[in-house]
Amino acid sequence: MRTIEKIVLLLLTILLIMSVNVKATADYFDPYHLFKFRVPVGWIFQVSESETDLLVFYGPSQDELLYIEYFKEISDQSSLEFAERVIEHYDSVYGLVDFELVQELELKEIDGISTADVVYSYSGTKNRTEHRIFAVLHDYGLTITFSDAHDHYHEGEVQFELILDNWTWVR
Repeated sequence: MRTIEKIVLLLLTILLIMSVNVKATADYFDPYHLFKFRVPVGWIFQVSESETDLLVFYGPSQDELLYIEYFKEISDQSSLEFAERVIEHYDSVYGLVDFELVQELELKEIDGISTADVVYSYSGTKNRTEHRIFAVLHDYGLTITFSDAHDHYHEGEVQFELILDNWTWVR
């Protein structure tokens, strides 16, 4: 085999390997040891966008986001109280532009822990819909949020439900 043929064969092999769609999932353990969850195929942890109290994951479509925020030493005694306070803020004159509840606030159990669950929309650089879960654990407030462009929200919401189905609180 000539050198040029070997190089072409090598390049084709490399391209084939790079084009294989890996279908692996991974478990993500949070830095505060409060939870873990299965990251769906196509979702990527964004180290550069994340901070000490904010974890950001990008979904496979252009506008899908999963972000988890930590609120240390909150005074709220329950997930419902925490959610009501935040929603009141979002719905105020200094809150989110065009804030609107899509699904009323309700209690939801995730891995044996009572959380508060709400879906809302608002206007920003794009019109977005967010499904947010509020939890109070060990003096931490925690929100788990799936966010997407309003027009595509329902397509990605299934992924968020899969994430929540595999959510485990570390006790």
